[in-house]
Amino acid sequence: MEPTAGHAMGFLHTGFLLIQQSLMFTPIHVNKYWKLLLETWVAIHGGIVALQMGHSWAMFLFGFFWMFAFTAIHGIPYYLGFVDIARAQQKGEDTTKLLKSNPMVPEAQWKRYLVRLIPPVLFLVIVVIFYSTVLLKTDGSFDALFLTEVIRIPAILYLMVFFTCFVALGMQSATNSMCKGSPVTPKTINHQVQTGEELTAELEPTKELYKADAESGSSEDSLQKEQQEQKELPSPGLGTGTVMAGFAVCYMLMVAISIVIEQVKVDMVLILLTFVLVIIFTILALVAMILMDKQMHRTSLGSPKLPSKND
Repeated sequence: MEPTAGHAMGFLHTGFLLIQQSLMFTPIHVNKYWKLLLETWVAIHGGIVALQMGHSWAMFLFGFFWMFAFTAIHGIPYYLGFVDIARAQQKGEDTTKLLKSNPMVPEAQWKRYLVRLIPPVLFLVIVVIFYSTVLLKTDGSFDALFLTEVIRIPAILYLMVFFTCFVALGMQSATNSMCKGSPVTPKTINHQVQTGEELTAELEPTKELYKADAESGSSEDSLQKEQQEQKELPSPGLGTGTVMAGFAVCYMLMVAISIVIEQVKVDMVLILLTFVLVIIFTILALVAMILMDKQMHRTSLGSPKLPSKND
Protein backbone atom coordinates (compact mmCIF):
# COMPACT_ATOMS: atom_id res chain seq x y z
CA MET A 1 0.00 0.00 0.00
CA GLU A 2 1.32 3.42 -0.93
CA PRO A 3 1.68 5.81 2.03
CA THR A 4 -0.59 8.53 0.63
CA ALA A 5 -3.73 10.16 1.98
CA GLY A 6 -5.64 9.14 -1.16
CA HIS A 7 -4.89 5.44 -0.69
CA ALA A 8 -5.70 5.68 3.02
CA MET A 9 -9.09 7.26 2.29
CA GLY A 10 -9.75 4.62 -0.38
CA PHE A 11 -8.90 1.69 1.89
CA LEU A 12 -11.02 3.23 4.63
CA HIS A 13 -13.97 3.54 2.24
CA THR A 14 -13.50 -0.09 1.18
CA GLY A 15 -13.49 -1.05 4.86
CA PHE A 16 -16.75 0.83 5.39
CA LEU A 17 -18.38 -1.07 2.52
CA LEU A 18 -17.13 -4.43 3.83
CA ILE A 19 -18.57 -3.57 7.25
CA GLN A 20 -21.87 -2.68 5.59
CA GLN A 21 -22.00 -6.05 3.81
CA SER A 22 -21.13 -7.98 6.97
CA LEU A 23 -23.90 -6.25 8.95
CA MET A 24 -26.71 -7.26 6.58
CA PHE A 25 -30.01 -8.05 8.35
CA THR A 26 -28.98 -5.89 11.32
CA PRO A 27 -30.34 -2.41 12.22
CA ILE A 28 -27.04 -0.67 11.43
CA HIS A 29 -27.23 -1.93 7.83
CA VAL A 30 -30.21 0.36 7.18
CA ASN A 31 -29.23 3.18 9.54
CA LYS A 32 -29.83 6.41 7.62
CA TYR A 33 -26.78 8.28 8.94
CA TRP A 34 -24.47 5.33 8.34
CA LYS A 35 -25.70 5.04 4.75
CA LEU A 36 -25.25 8.79 4.30
CA LEU A 37 -21.59 8.41 5.34
CA LEU A 38 -21.09 5.58 2.83
CA GLU A 39 -22.65 7.62 0.04
CA THR A 40 -20.68 10.81 0.66
CA TRP A 41 -17.24 9.51 1.70
CA VAL A 42 -16.36 9.24 -1.99
CA ALA A 43 -16.37 13.06 -2.17
CA ILE A 44 -13.47 13.26 0.30
CA HIS A 45 -11.65 10.32 -1.26
CA GLY A 46 -12.13 11.58 -4.83
CA GLY A 47 -11.06 15.11 -4.01
CA ILE A 48 -7.85 14.00 -2.25
CA VAL A 49 -6.86 11.54 -5.01
CA ALA A 50 -7.47 14.15 -7.74
CA LEU A 51 -5.40 16.69 -5.82
CA GLN A 52 -2.48 14.26 -5.50
CA MET A 53 -2.64 13.34 -9.20
CA GLY A 54 -2.74 16.95 -10.34
CA HIS A 55 -6.29 16.81 -11.67
CA SER A 56 -9.14 19.19 -10.88
CA TRP A 57 -9.79 18.30 -7.25
CA ALA A 58 -12.70 20.75 -7.12
CA MET A 59 -14.56 18.86 -9.86
CA PHE A 60 -14.49 15.64 -7.81
CA LEU A 61 -14.97 17.20 -4.38
CA PHE A 62 -17.87 19.47 -5.34
CA GLY A 63 -19.20 17.02 -7.93
CA PHE A 64 -19.79 14.30 -5.37
CA PHE A 65 -20.93 16.77 -2.71
CA TRP A 66 -23.54 17.87 -5.26
CA MET A 67 -25.06 14.39 -4.83
CA PHE A 68 -24.99 14.91 -1.07
CA ALA A 69 -26.75 18.28 -1.18
CA PHE A 70 -29.32 17.45 -3.86
CA THR A 71 -30.00 13.75 -3.21
CA ALA A 72 -28.40 11.88 -0.30
CA ILE A 73 -29.21 14.30 2.53
CA HIS A 74 -32.94 13.97 1.87
CA GLY A 75 -32.78 10.37 3.13
CA ILE A 76 -31.96 11.29 6.74
CA PRO A 77 -34.71 10.88 9.38
CA TYR A 78 -35.35 14.63 9.62
CA TYR A 79 -36.34 14.96 5.97
CA LEU A 80 -38.17 11.62 6.00
CA GLY A 81 -40.33 13.16 8.72
CA PHE A 82 -41.57 15.53 6.01
CA VAL A 83 -42.90 12.52 4.12
CA ASP A 84 -44.85 11.18 7.11
CA ILE A 85 -46.51 14.54 7.76
CA ALA A 86 -47.29 15.16 4.08
CA ARG A 87 -48.80 11.67 3.78
CA ALA A 88 -51.01 12.25 6.83
CA GLN A 89 -52.14 15.65 5.53
CA GLN A 90 -53.07 14.16 2.16
CA LYS A 91 -55.22 11.56 3.93
CA GLY A 92 -56.86 14.24 6.08
CA GLU A 93 -55.49 12.70 9.29
CA ASP A 94 -54.59 14.54 12.48
CA THR A 95 -50.88 15.47 12.41
CA THR A 96 -50.61 16.69 16.00
CA LYS A 97 -48.79 13.58 17.24
CA LEU A 98 -46.42 13.57 14.26
CA LEU A 99 -45.58 17.24 14.74
CA LYS A 100 -44.87 16.65 18.44
CA SER A 101 -42.49 13.80 17.62
CA ASN A 102 -40.87 15.99 14.93
CA PRO A 103 -40.79 19.45 16.55
CA MET A 104 -38.31 20.84 14.00
CA VAL A 105 -40.48 19.92 11.01
CA PRO A 106 -42.67 22.80 9.72
CA GLU A 107 -46.38 22.13 9.51
CA ALA A 108 -46.97 24.28 6.42
CA GLN A 109 -46.09 22.62 3.13
CA TRP A 110 -44.45 25.73 1.65
CA LYS A 111 -42.14 25.94 4.66
CA ARG A 112 -41.09 22.32 4.15
CA TYR A 113 -40.25 23.11 0.54
CA LEU A 114 -38.08 26.02 1.69
CA VAL A 115 -36.25 23.85 4.22
CA ARG A 116 -35.55 21.27 1.52
CA LEU A 117 -33.96 24.01 -0.57
CA ILE A 118 -31.46 24.96 2.15
CA PRO A 119 -28.82 22.24 1.43
CA PRO A 120 -28.66 22.75 -2.37
CA VAL A 121 -28.75 26.56 -2.12
CA LEU A 122 -26.02 26.57 0.55
CA PHE A 123 -23.95 24.20 -1.58
CA LEU A 124 -24.25 26.42 -4.67
CA VAL A 125 -23.26 29.49 -2.67
CA ILE A 126 -20.13 27.73 -1.36
CA VAL A 127 -19.21 26.58 -4.87
CA VAL A 128 -19.54 30.07 -6.34
CA ILE A 129 -17.45 31.54 -3.50
CA PHE A 130 -14.69 28.97 -4.01
CA TYR A 131 -14.56 29.42 -7.78
CA SER A 132 -14.57 33.21 -7.51
CA THR A 133 -11.79 33.34 -4.90
CA VAL A 134 -9.63 30.25 -4.37
CA LEU A 135 -10.09 28.75 -7.85
CA LEU A 136 -9.53 31.77 -10.07
CA LYS A 137 -7.69 31.42 -13.39
CA THR A 138 -3.92 31.87 -13.51
CA ASP A 139 -4.39 35.50 -14.57
CA GLY A 140 -6.69 36.14 -11.60
CA SER A 141 -9.90 36.32 -13.62
CA PHE A 142 -13.14 34.43 -13.02
CA ASP A 143 -14.18 31.90 -15.70
CA ALA A 144 -17.87 31.01 -15.55
CA LEU A 145 -17.31 28.15 -18.03
CA PHE A 146 -14.79 26.63 -15.63
CA LEU A 147 -17.56 26.52 -13.04
CA THR A 148 -19.54 24.07 -15.18
CA GLU A 149 -17.11 21.27 -14.33
CA VAL A 150 -19.03 20.87 -11.07
CA ILE A 151 -22.01 19.34 -12.91
CA ARG A 152 -20.01 16.72 -14.83
CA ILE A 153 -19.96 14.01 -12.18
CA PRO A 154 -23.61 14.53 -11.12
CA ALA A 155 -24.62 14.42 -14.79
CA ILE A 156 -22.84 11.08 -15.23
CA LEU A 157 -24.41 9.63 -12.09
CA TYR A 158 -27.93 10.77 -12.92
CA LEU A 159 -27.64 9.53 -16.51
CA MET A 160 -26.33 6.20 -15.22
CA VAL A 161 -29.57 5.74 -13.28
CA PHE A 162 -31.55 5.72 -16.54
CA PHE A 163 -28.88 3.68 -18.32
CA THR A 164 -28.89 1.07 -15.55
CA CYS A 165 -32.69 0.83 -15.56
CA PHE A 166 -32.91 0.31 -19.33
CA VAL A 167 -30.06 -2.24 -19.42
CA ALA A 168 -31.41 -4.12 -16.40
CA LEU A 169 -34.89 -4.25 -17.94
CA GLY A 170 -33.44 -5.55 -21.20
CA MET A 171 -31.38 -8.21 -19.44
CA GLN A 172 -34.35 -9.26 -17.33
CA SER A 173 -36.65 -9.57 -20.35
CA ALA A 174 -34.05 -11.45 -22.41
CA THR A 175 -33.17 -13.94 -19.68
CA ASN A 176 -36.82 -14.54 -18.80
CA SER A 177 -37.53 -15.52 -22.41
CA MET A 178 -34.39 -17.68 -22.64
CA CYS A 179 -34.71 -19.53 -19.32
CA LYS A 180 -37.55 -21.98 -19.71
CA GLY A 181 -39.33 -23.61 -16.82
CA SER A 182 -42.50 -23.67 -14.81
CA PRO A 183 -43.43 -20.12 -13.86
CA VAL A 184 -43.55 -19.56 -10.12
CA THR A 185 -45.31 -16.54 -8.66
CA PRO A 186 -46.42 -15.46 -5.20
CA LYS A 187 -49.97 -16.23 -6.30
CA THR A 188 -49.19 -19.86 -7.13
CA ILE A 189 -47.13 -20.27 -3.95
CA ASN A 190 -49.99 -18.91 -1.85
CA HIS A 191 -52.42 -21.26 -3.57
CA GLN A 192 -50.17 -24.25 -2.87
CA VAL A 193 -49.85 -23.27 0.79
CA GLN A 194 -53.62 -22.87 1.22
CA THR A 195 -54.43 -26.17 -0.52
CA GLY A 196 -51.70 -28.06 1.33
CA GLU A 197 -49.74 -28.95 -1.79
CA GLU A 198 -46.11 -29.89 -1.25
CA LEU A 199 -43.61 -27.20 -2.28
CA THR A 200 -40.27 -27.86 -3.89
CA ALA A 201 -37.16 -27.56 -1.72
CA GLU A 202 -36.27 -24.18 -3.26
CA LEU A 203 -39.66 -22.69 -2.42
CA GLU A 204 -39.98 -24.18 1.07
CA PRO A 205 -38.58 -21.05 2.83
CA THR A 206 -41.48 -19.00 1.46
CA LYS A 207 -44.09 -21.35 2.90
CA GLU A 208 -44.17 -19.83 6.37
CA LEU A 209 -44.47 -16.31 4.95
CA TYR A 210 -47.63 -17.10 2.98
CA LYS A 211 -49.00 -19.39 5.66
CA ALA A 212 -48.79 -16.55 8.19
CA ASP A 213 -50.41 -14.20 5.69
CA ALA A 214 -53.30 -16.62 5.19
CA GLU A 215 -53.80 -17.08 8.94
CA SER A 216 -53.91 -13.31 9.45
CA GLY A 217 -57.14 -13.15 7.48
CA SER A 218 -55.87 -11.91 4.11
CA SER A 219 -58.12 -13.16 1.32
CA GLU A 220 -56.82 -14.52 -1.95
CA ASP A 221 -58.44 -11.62 -3.79
CA SER A 222 -56.62 -9.01 -1.68
CA LEU A 223 -53.35 -10.88 -2.14
CA GLN A 224 -53.85 -10.93 -5.88
CA LYS A 225 -54.56 -7.20 -5.85
CA GLU A 226 -51.37 -6.49 -3.93
CA GLN A 227 -49.35 -8.63 -6.32
CA GLN A 228 -51.09 -7.91 -9.62
CA GLU A 229 -47.97 -6.22 -11.03
CA GLN A 230 -45.67 -9.08 -10.00
CA LYS A 231 -44.44 -10.78 -13.18
CA GLU A 232 -44.06 -14.52 -13.42
CA LEU A 233 -40.50 -15.68 -12.90
CA PRO A 234 -38.97 -18.77 -14.52
CA SER A 235 -37.91 -21.74 -12.42
CA PRO A 236 -35.77 -23.64 -11.53
CA GLY A 237 -32.57 -21.68 -10.75
CA LEU A 238 -29.17 -21.99 -12.36
CA GLY A 239 -27.53 -23.64 -9.38
CA THR A 240 -25.39 -22.18 -6.61
CA GLY A 241 -22.11 -23.23 -8.26
CA THR A 242 -22.98 -21.52 -11.53
CA VAL A 243 -23.99 -18.31 -9.78
CA MET A 244 -20.84 -18.18 -7.63
CA ALA A 245 -18.67 -18.84 -10.68
CA GLY A 246 -20.45 -16.03 -12.50
CA PHE A 247 -19.78 -13.66 -9.61
CA ALA A 248 -16.08 -14.56 -9.67
CA VAL A 249 -15.82 -14.04 -13.43
CA CYS A 250 -17.53 -10.62 -13.25
CA TYR A 251 -15.20 -9.49 -10.46
CA MET A 252 -12.08 -10.78 -12.23
CA LEU A 253 -13.10 -8.95 -15.40
CA MET A 254 -13.41 -5.69 -13.44
CA VAL A 255 -9.93 -6.15 -11.97
CA ALA A 256 -8.43 -7.21 -15.31
CA ILE A 257 -9.90 -4.20 -17.15
CA SER A 258 -8.53 -1.84 -14.49
CA ILE A 259 -5.05 -3.41 -14.71
CA VAL A 260 -4.99 -3.25 -18.51
CA ILE A 261 -5.99 0.42 -18.55
CA GLU A 262 -3.29 1.20 -15.99
CA GLN A 263 -0.56 -0.74 -17.80
CA VAL A 264 -1.43 0.43 -21.31
CA LYS A 265 -1.74 4.00 -20.01
CA VAL A 266 -4.83 4.84 -22.03
CA ASP A 267 -4.64 8.44 -23.24
CA MET A 268 -8.16 9.64 -22.50
CA VAL A 269 -9.69 12.63 -20.75
CA LEU A 270 -10.19 11.66 -17.10
CA ILE A 271 -13.91 12.39 -16.97
CA LEU A 272 -14.49 10.39 -20.18
CA LEU A 273 -12.45 7.47 -18.86
CA THR A 274 -14.51 7.58 -15.66
CA PHE A 275 -17.72 7.47 -17.69
CA VAL A 276 -16.53 4.47 -19.74
CA LEU A 277 -15.43 2.53 -16.65
CA VAL A 278 -18.72 3.23 -14.89
CA ILE A 279 -20.64 1.84 -17.88
CA ILE A 280 -18.50 -1.31 -18.07
CA PHE A 281 -18.62 -2.00 -14.32
CA THR A 282 -22.37 -1.31 -14.21
CA ILE A 283 -23.03 -3.87 -16.93
CA LEU A 284 -20.88 -6.48 -15.15
CA ALA A 285 -22.66 -5.78 -11.86
CA LEU A 286 -26.03 -6.19 -13.59
CA VAL A 287 -24.89 -9.53 -15.02
CA ALA A 288 -24.09 -10.68 -11.48
CA MET A 289 -27.50 -9.49 -10.28
CA ILE A 290 -29.30 -11.32 -13.09
CA LEU A 291 -27.43 -14.51 -12.20
CA MET A 292 -28.59 -14.14 -8.61
CA ASP A 293 -32.13 -13.46 -9.77
CA LYS A 294 -32.18 -16.73 -11.70
CA GLN A 295 -31.08 -18.65 -8.63
CA MET A 296 -33.17 -17.00 -5.93
CA HIS A 297 -36.97 -16.93 -5.97
CA ARG A 298 -38.30 -13.48 -5.20
CA THR A 299 -41.41 -12.97 -3.12
CA SER A 300 -43.65 -9.94 -3.12
CA LEU A 301 -44.50 -8.15 0.11
CA GLY A 302 -46.93 -5.75 -1.53
CA SER A 303 -46.64 -2.45 -3.36
CA PRO A 304 -43.46 -0.38 -2.85
CA LYS A 305 -43.82 2.22 -0.11
CA LEU A 306 -41.80 5.32 0.70
CA PRO A 307 -39.62 4.89 3.78
CA SER A 308 -40.71 6.61 6.96
CA LYS A 309 -38.60 8.20 9.64
CA ASN A 310 -38.74 5.09 11.83
CA ASP A 311 -38.00 2.52 9.08
